[in-house]
Order: sequence, then C-alpha cells, then structure tokens
Amino acid sequence: MSRLRINGARSSKQKKSAMSWNTIQVIYFIVVFFVIALLMRQSFWISRKQVSANVSVTKTKTDGSSPSIFNCDGFNGLCKYFYPSYFFVPDTFQNNNLQQQLRGNESPKQNKIVSMNGGGSQFYEIYEELEDLRFNNSLWPQMPRIVLLEMTTKHLNTRNAKLNHHKVSYLHVHKAGGTSIHFQSRQEIFQVREHMVYHWPLDLLHHHTYIPTYKHIQSSKKFKSLPEKWKENEHILFSFIRDPLDRFISSIGQAMGAQGSESDASDALQEECIKDEEYSLENSRSTIQCCIDYIMEYGYFEELHFTPQAIELAFATQMYPIPVALFQYETSYKDVISELGMDPNKKMRDGNKDGMRPLPVLSEMTSADYTKAMKRQVCELYKVDVAMFRSLGWNTSSCDEFV
Repeated sequence: MSRLRINGARSSKQKKSAMSWNTIQVIYFIVVFFVIALLMRQSFWISRKQVSANVSVTKTKTDGSSPSIFNCDGFNGLCKYFYPSYFFVPDTFQNNNLQQQLRGNESPKQNKIVSMNGGGSQFYEIYEELEDLRFNNSLWPQMPRIVLLEMTTKHLNTRNAKLNHHKVSYLHVHKAGGTSIHFQSRQEIFQVREHMVYHWPLDLLHHHTYIPTYKHIQSSKKFKSLPEKWKENEHILFSFIRDPLDRFISSIGQAMGAQGSESDASDALQEECIKDEEYSLENSRSTIQCCIDYIMEYGYFEELHFTPQAIELAFATQMYPIPVALFQYETSYKDVISELGMDPNKKMRDGNKDGMRPLPVLSEMTSADYTKAMKRQVCELYKVDVAMFRSLGWNTSSCDEFV
C-alpha cells in the first residue's frame, strides 16, 4: 500500500513537472512570436519611411528643381533672380492705368513708388533723372531703343529638354554680349519677336504698339520645372551683367563710333577725347580720363553705352516687380549661349579686332591701361552696379578695394 502511494506521488509529480515544462514552452513560443512580430512591424515602418523619403526626393527633383542653368533656384542654376523694382524701391505699387502712363502725363516714379528703402534706394535719383529726361524727350539722343528679344525655342539640344515648352526673353544690357545673341537668335531654332522699350514719350496714336510690351514685361516669371505649369504668355526674362571696369573700356570704344554706333555724337566724343589716334599707354589713359570727366560733367545719359547696368535693367522692366534671371558675363556667357543652342565662340563685336573700333587707340585699349586713380573713379561712377552685384551675393573683385 505504501509502495503504491509512493508510486502515485511520483506519477503526480511527474505529471505536474511535464505540465510546467509545457507551460514554459508555450509562454516561450508566445514571447518569441511577439518579439518577431514587433521586429517585423518595425522593419515594415522603416521600409515605408525609406520609400516615402525616396518618393519625396524624387518629387523634389522632378517638381522643385531642374538641371537647367536657367533655373536660378536649382542645383545647376548659374543665375540669380534680380528684381529691379525691389532693389531700388522694395515697396512698389503698380499703377494699372497703363493709358495714364502712356500719355506721359505723369512719370512712373509718381505712379509706382510708395517708399524708398531698398538696397539700392540711395541710387534711385539716377533713375529719376532718366525718367525726367525721357518725359522731356531728351534721353539718349540719336540712340537705339532698348530691346526685349522674345525667343520661342523649337528644338533645343539642352540639358533641360523642358525649355522646348516655353519662351525665354533676352533683355539686352549693352556691352555684355548682346549683339551676338541678337544675331544668332535669327537662326532657325528660334521664332523671334522684338519688344521695344522706347526712351521717348509716346503719343496717343502709338499706344497700341506699346501696350503689348507692358504686358510682356509683366509676364516674366521664375523658372518652372513642369511644362504644364507655364501659361501661354509667360516667359523667363534673362540678361547678363559685366564687371564695371571691363565694361567701361568696351563702352568707350562703342560710344566713339565702333561698328554699328557711328553718329554725330560719336564724332563729337572723338573730337573731345582723342588727342592722338595711335595707341600708346599715355594716349589710352588720356582718352579714358577724358571719358570719365565727360560723364562727371554731362551725366550718364548723353550716350546709351555709358548707362549703368542696374539702371538699364530698371528702365527695361519699367519698375514692374518682376524677376530677371541674371548671369555673370565673365563666368556664364558661354554656358548660356550653349544652353540656347548657339555657338559660344561666335562674337559679333570683338572690340580688339581690326576695323571694329574706328581708331588704333580704341582698338588696343584694355583694362590694363587704367591707373589706380582711374579705377577708383570708374568704380565710384558705377557704384550702383557694384551694389547690384553685392545684393546678388556676387563680388566685383576689380572694384572691391575702391567701393
């Protein structure tokens, strides 16, 4: 009897031990299951986030940027957006009554300006002088009109094929490679239309010719990556700006009758400033100094090519608050020309070539001929352009020590 009880007790203990072990195994498998489930869930969310991030990056690259150098905010953009109205006067009020402006009864400075607190506001009086001369019909006498060259691209071989889907318009700032663009844009890859910004008051009979220009100016937009976002009349307005000292040398040659600029005014300037037509360092410096003195006495607006670049941009855009995609002439000109499908090595006006400028002293004149005092004077004369460069985050190394 006692042996049976002992055996029964042992059997009961063995059963309990087996049940405990089974319970432990079940609990173990449950824990392992939950751990695996948690790990799988975490892995799923990590993968989802990575996919989401990749989609986000792809979307940014597709919609928010573009490989085009015309996309100033993009990773390949070589330009900076410049708003002339905000540079001279950031709080700009646009008068929608174009007829009032076209009649010439009121100057745009009265219609459009609310306050003067822009980065270039200290130079706004230069623009005021320009407008006063225009309304008195004495701005840039015998000089050509300012041209906005609207180019509709047809089959460009560019790094950004989306340029095929909209227009670009070139704003011709003088002495920064504009003639070559005008000439090459006539090639068959473009459909070209010129918009004229006149530098004299228009009478009522000619309003219909100017209103389309106003509308075209106001249709300038920043670069848009997706073709479907462009409206039919929208376009990129772009231009080049050049180092003030180099540009002034080029301006002297053009103002004195270089190819395409022969006039009574150029003859008068030659007579005033050229004492000896043969080149020597002394003769070149004498001519440069005379031109500096001429601008100091008569101002910028007797000769179009002496006009500061920032003022040309403000006049060409009529102070509307629109962006101009600006490129640096020295570093980006050939890239832009190539992007447009043009020949980057074709220069229509190379001032150093024989016959381009009328006299040897002008043909052989270079920026190396400046004295330090002359450099200071020219940089002071074109301080507004230096300020424009700096507002865009670009320096003008030739003028930095003087201004």
